[in-house]
Amino acid sequence: MLYDATEHSLEASDGWTLGLLEWVPRAEEKGTILLGHAMMADRRSLIREDRPCIATTFVNRGFRVIAADARGHGQSGPKAQEGGEWTYHDLINDTGPLLAFARSRSQGHPVYTFGHSLFGHTSLAWVGRNAAHSPDAMIAVGVNIWCKQWEPSSIRWLKKRWTHLLMKSITGVVGRFPARALKVGSMDESRAYLQHFYDSVEKNVWADEDGHSYHPTLKNIPCPVLHVLSPGDAVIGDPESSGNYLRILGAQRIPMILGAGNTWSLPEDLNPDHMELLTSPESEPMWDRIASWLEGLP
Repeated sequence: MLYDATEHSLEASDGWTLGLLEWVPRAEEKGTILLGHAMMADRRSLIREDRPCIATTFVNRGFRVIAADARGHGQSGPKAQEGGEWTYHDLINDTGPLLAFARSRSQGHPVYTFGHSLFGHTSLAWVGRNAAHSPDAMIAVGVNIWCKQWEPSSIRWLKKRWTHLLMKSITGVVGRFPARALKVGSMDESRAYLQHFYDSVEKNVWADEDGHSYHPTLKNIPCPVLHVLSPGDAVIGDPESSGNYLRILGAQRIPMILGAGNTWSLPEDLNPDHMELLTSPESEPMWDRIASWLEGLP
């Protein structure tokens, strides 16, 4: 069970207000972990009072935890259904002030990022271009970008293409993606943000507003990146295309592949899907193993 948290408000570079929750461990403090969530979700996917969760695991292991709502999500509104508009690049740029805030609370201890899906790749993109401000380690869970160049499976690519076309059609009609009404997520997404997702699929490039790819700059990331993937995450963050996407990290990428034959002493039947990586109590052994990995870093 999590004990009382402190609520913070942080101003992004353009004045947008970001909401955060912070927990301080009762045990000896080992470091600060900045948690970020997936698209169509908010920090509630990371924090629960009614079951085990990643925030509880880290706090109980002695880590200060800061859980952020991405702009347009949770306590970082206005939300899409309230008229909020933001871009993918806004989310990347928000990494800077979020990391600076985490450092300001760290009391000199190491600072780490933990990104599930969306925050995983937005934080990687930012650190790749701002390597001097890198955290001490990054954890990327179910992180992938849908570009044909990294997807060797024609069947998976067809599923991704059809998903993209369906989402684009719905967004064009509604003016946003209504994830809540469709029961595929707890947060609607803005049209401007999703345009970047559509561009990645259609143009086969993960790029900024000027068309410059974020991908080559990932080689600049100086810290270790634990890349957590599950075969049960069959399309969004499948181990094969996700591994191709982050192979550019070289020795900095440490893969943690779940399922049968895993090398992390985890149950072989632990094979969660994309959201279950964070929302299923059965994933708790994996969360605990991540904490152990952080404790073992020099």
